[in-house]
Amino acid sequence: MGISKEELNVLFKECQFNKHSDPSYSLPKLHAIADDLIGYVERSHDIRKVFSNLLKDAIQGEIDSISSHQKANVDNVHRQMILYSLDLLCRYLLVLEHLIIDNDQQRHGSPTKKQKKSNQTCQIEWFINERDEILLLFTNFIKLDLRQFWHETERLEDQQIGTTIVDVCLTIIRNNQFSSRARTVKDYLSFILAVTIGQFRSEEETSMKMIQMLQIQEHTATIFSAVVVCHVKHFRTDTLLERIINDICHLCLSPSIVQSSTPINSSRSNTSIANSQSEPNSSRTMAKLLDELSIHISDHLIIYINRLLDLFDSDCLQMRNCLLNVCVNIIRYCSSLPEYKELRGELFFLIIDQYFLDSNVHVRSHAIGLCMNLVEAKLIPTKFYCHLTQATIERMNDTSCIVRKHAIQLATKLLKCNPYTDRFLPIDAMLDEYNSEMNKLVQLQRLLGQTLQLDNVSIDIDKITDSDKENDHDDQHVLFERVVEQQQRVCSMYSTDESLASFEKYNVEMSKLIQLQSRLNTCLAITNTIDVIDDEEPMEKVKRLFDNMVKQSKLVTYLHNATDFCNHLRRFLAKDAFYLLSSKVTSDVLEIIDFLVLWSTFECQSNVYKKLEKYLFSLIWSNDKNISNAIINGFKRICLKIDDEATDEKISSKRIIEKLLDQIDLNLTLTFEHILKQLLGESTSPTASFLSFIEVLLDYYLKITTESSKKLVTDEFLKQIQQRQNSFLQLISFVISYDTKHRLSSRLNLILQSLVRQIDRYSLDYFHYQIQILSNLLKIKSSNEIPNEFYDLITKKLLDSSTDVNHQSWVNCMKQIFNILFLREPSHISADDFIMKFLRNLAEQLNWPTENFDSQSKLIDQSWRIKFIRLLVSMNAFLTHQVQKYESTNLSSIKKTKKAKIHIVLNDDDNDIDDSETSSSVSRQLFDDEDEENLAQQENHHEDNHFIQQQHSDFSQLEKELFQSNSLFYSIDKWMESFIHEDHSLYDENLVLTSILTCTRMMYVSPTVCSKYVDRIFEISKLCPYSSVRSALIVSLGDLLLRHPNIIEPFTPQFYAQIHDKDLNVGETALCTIAILILREMIKVRGYISEIALCLFHSHTPISSIAQHFFDELSLRQRGMALFNVLPDIISRLSMNTICSKDVFQDIISHLFSYIKNDRHCEILVKRLCRQFKQACGDDRKRGNIAYCLSKLNIKTLASYRVLKENFPNVTESNEQNVDDYDEEEHLAWKKYLMPVLADIERRLKPMEVSTPRRVLSTTTPKRKRERSP
Repeated sequence: MGISKEELNVLFKECQFNKHSDPSYSLPKLHAIADDLIGYVERSHDIRKVFSNLLKDAIQGEIDSISSHQKANVDNVHRQMILYSLDLLCRYLLVLEHLIIDNDQQRHGSPTKKQKKSNQTCQIEWFINERDEILLLFTNFIKLDLRQFWHETERLEDQQIGTTIVDVCLTIIRNNQFSSRARTVKDYLSFILAVTIGQFRSEEETSMKMIQMLQIQEHTATIFSAVVVCHVKHFRTDTLLERIINDICHLCLSPSIVQSSTPINSSRSNTSIANSQSEPNSSRTMAKLLDELSIHISDHLIIYINRLLDLFDSDCLQMRNCLLNVCVNIIRYCSSLPEYKELRGELFFLIIDQYFLDSNVHVRSHAIGLCMNLVEAKLIPTKFYCHLTQATIERMNDTSCIVRKHAIQLATKLLKCNPYTDRFLPIDAMLDEYNSEMNKLVQLQRLLGQTLQLDNVSIDIDKITDSDKENDHDDQHVLFERVVEQQQRVCSMYSTDESLASFEKYNVEMSKLIQLQSRLNTCLAITNTIDVIDDEEPMEKVKRLFDNMVKQSKLVTYLHNATDFCNHLRRFLAKDAFYLLSSKVTSDVLEIIDFLVLWSTFECQSNVYKKLEKYLFSLIWSNDKNISNAIINGFKRICLKIDDEATDEKISSKRIIEKLLDQIDLNLTLTFEHILKQLLGESTSPTASFLSFIEVLLDYYLKITTESSKKLVTDEFLKQIQQRQNSFLQLISFVISYDTKHRLSSRLNLILQSLVRQIDRYSLDYFHYQIQILSNLLKIKSSNEIPNEFYDLITKKLLDSSTDVNHQSWVNCMKQIFNILFLREPSHISADDFIMKFLRNLAEQLNWPTENFDSQSKLIDQSWRIKFIRLLVSMNAFLTHQVQKYESTNLSSIKKTKKAKIHIVLNDDDNDIDDSETSSSVSRQLFDDEDEENLAQQENHHEDNHFIQQQHSDFSQLEKELFQSNSLFYSIDKWMESFIHEDHSLYDENLVLTSILTCTRMMYVSPTVCSKYVDRIFEISKLCPYSSVRSALIVSLGDLLLRHPNIIEPFTPQFYAQIHDKDLNVGETALCTIAILILREMIKVRGYISEIALCLFHSHTPISSIAQHFFDELSLRQRGMALFNVLPDIISRLSMNTICSKDVFQDIISHLFSYIKNDRHCEILVKRLCRQFKQACGDDRKRGNIAYCLSKLNIKTLASYRVLKENFPNVTESNEQNVDDYDEEEHLAWKKYLMPVLADIERRLKPMEVSTPRRVLSTTTPKRKRERSP
């Protein structure tokens, strides 16, 4: 019969009365009524509080008693109290856990009042706090050495209470998702479980229960890993760890084992343990557990690594990643332990040879990332660098961009942290060093062999020789590999602690090494550089030679690995780096930029790197801001040696100037100028670390030019600048626009005075750059006056210059003078008059014009020819400036006219607001999109006509002024009439180029001259023997096409034909010119765009790149309509037999159709292609091409499919039609070409869509041509 509540209260009072005198008094009393007591505790809160206080006091007293226990005669009492305490704690914890769960379900389950919910929340908080206190008490109790109270005959593990404690802990873990704030509770549970398992020796049973729970609840992995770690460290044994690993392997390799194993003895259902969670999820949880274990007890996992590697073929991604983490953590632990050297090597090979090639992208990426961490921590052995480098380079060609990204990052880390060198020597120098050290090793081996008397050692060298015969073509390489392998084997046998008797074992391996090396002696120049001491004792000599030989062997192996490592990276640069730099994936480009920036510090003089660097800097033109910014940073680190990471380092402005001058000397291109502009733009920002660079540079310029600098500069650096004066002046001209303080503008007069004094001292090159600086200064601040004396002296220097002077220097200086004249005219004469005076002076030197001029005889004279070329170049430059001046004047007047018209219209609209506005707005709604586009085009066309008419009127005035009778230009025109029709191969290339360009410039000004020479100019663009002339003519013809479209338009086919010029550079220029004119909408596509399409797959990469970029841009214009409208014409022209082959046609169409992404465009294109198919009567090739186009269209809508079906209906679908109802030829063509297309499209569309009924339309397919006779 159970105890009543009154009796329970009496018992509580009795226990409270005796708890101070006898703390253990309460435990047997409470345990005796435990079954009834727990029921009252669960139902009554008051009884629960009293019981809680009594239990805490009793167990705390028992803890104090056991801690102070000294006598063994009370062991029986303590054993009983221990069992009572553990049982009551387990029962009470279960009660609290049930109360927490029940109240939580009630709070979230049924809708209750707000006050009741608040009370339930308070109760749950009390239960949780009470559970935490009991767990703390449990922890303090279980940590005691309880086994001391049990003798060998009575084992603690035989007690059932151990299983109960485990089940209680597992129940609490299963029912709670512990947050990060509940870390203390997790620590209590993990410690209680670990100690209980160790005290009661229940590893096997508990391990299976833990594994089963892991299958269901993933959050338990962290707690169970803490249990295993605590058990290992507390009891110094791996029994639980071993059981856990075995159970995980059994579960992952054969899940049926777990399904039939012992279930957990708890309240949850045990019948669906394995079925409640799928295999991949359970493997993922096991992987998380192993990962946690490898972090904390990797030293204990070493002995089980072979068992764990059985899981390598697991289908679970997390399991394979976990094994990677386990391997890496073990490698970290073994890095300082020589006894695990072989294990570390095996794990390295596993990661590199297996995980780098895993089928899953994330595993490959994870493996590369872990190797990156090992490289940074310098945990990769030297001998593995080559193998890891080779595997990394292979992964740079991976299909996944994330794997490629991590592979390039790993290659960068390998290069940065390599143990060999900080700068690569040329390959010849590295091989020479290797051979030199190999020679020394050979001598040591010989001396040691003679000392050890190895002649009598018998080895089967014939087998080695026979096996080498298979590789006679690479015999030396094979021998080197075998020598290195044998040397490593010999070195591994040596230990300084071993006695000399170990040499007997060493002799056999050493003799093999010497025999292998003997075959290389003939190809190595052996010189005796080893010191031999004659009076040395034999054993001491052996010892010394042995030590030296081992050291030398290690050195040779080291040099071999270093050379191999360098060669792997060099081969990568030569083969794959260009591909990655041109990748469309931004991450590929950014990572390879970082790699090349680092490589420049190791090797920057090789031809391969120079090509890569040139292509690298060309990416500054990329539209991707991330790439262009990376190029700027790379330029600073490669060329200027500025590292962004070294923010505290003071940058030397002199060093920056010096490096920039080096770059100008090496490569002054548009790319470099653009990079420099970006760099200077950064330098003017307030946060730039090299802001003082511009000030120092300008100070040096003032010192050289005016000798008025405020700062004192060293003579050495000043002398260095003076030796590279031209480059320095170019750099000054670049930075003028970034001089925010206008230091040079304020000293312009002083600079001009210095230049006047130096007019006879320096060359034309010097004045060319100085005048360019003046021109840039005038553009910034044009209020400065240029003295007339300066103009007179410079022009006099040009006129008096010898014909031996470099022609380009003369031309550059002349053009800069013309620029300054138009920016700031002299005070006493206009710029036009000044230049015409200069031209007349040049003509007088030639006695031009002369009557009965014999061009052949005069042009033979080199001096006369050079002066004549100078005259033509100067006239060309003058015409260019005149055209620019007139066009800018016309453009400004047109803008003023437009503004005036807009102002008048706005005023009229304000005064005329009536009903007509409403009617006009309604009528505007009647226009569709096409009408609006046509209207806009008409307005633009009207504006263009107005602009061209005004240009014609203004240029006609210019034409009258320049080409009047007896003028200089008139005489040149007369000479050009005869020269342009002569055989130009008889003349100097420079003369032909200058004459033709001057002629085209006159054609630009005068339509009369253009009509006179246009036929011959196009003939020259095709037949001229000089490619430079043909290339320059292409650009000039583009200008003429804009200026005189009616005159040039009949020659459009010849203009497009220049794309296929025999010289690739001419073709590239022609394609680029035409592409720019079309994209800027300066000319319309006249039906010859197929010529550009033919260049998409040109063998010359620059041409194909321009063509691809052209179509990329065209596809973005007018929402894709610009490209869409020209596609039918491209298909029609490319289908001609003489245009391109079938394979080329298909490649072009596949590329162009990739731009068609609009379903409406696709539907319209189907209609147009069907129309072309019907019109291609008898043209089998064209019909085949159109069918191929239809097959390549990405037909995703039912509308497009029905358009195709309506144009070419299937005769088998209609009983009213048969084969004879159609033209026989067209039916056969349809069956041959379009049936496969229809079948392919039907496979792409859903079957239900294809089979849906459609309205019957009259077919557009023509009927048979002749009626059948009755």
